[in-house]
Amino acid sequence: MTPVPDSRKALTCKTPRCKLLCGMAPRHRWVYFAPAVHLSFGVLSLIGMYAFRSSYAADLWVYLVLADIPASLPYYFLAWKYGVWALCWVLVAGTGW
Repeated sequence: MTPVPDSRKALTCKTPRCKLLCGMAPRHRWVYFAPAVHLSFGVLSLIGMYAFRSSYAADLWVYLVLADIPASLPYYFLAWKYGVWALCWVLVAGTGW
């Protein structure tokens, strides 16, 4: 039976993923939180709108698009004719923004 590593040993850089993140300070790892929340809210609101016909999910989508107004400007122009491309634009470009 192998002993469970304590938290100090878990922070040593031995795996490739850890070596990538060990160069950053722990406070810089939080930059991945906002894009993950954006993508999660976007996917959940789309699932709620189309699968469950929820008006609350539609409200969430409106607030999500308004939150990234500089990145979502092409969404407003694409949405009139190319709805699927517009949705993809908000999810990909908004998450990257």
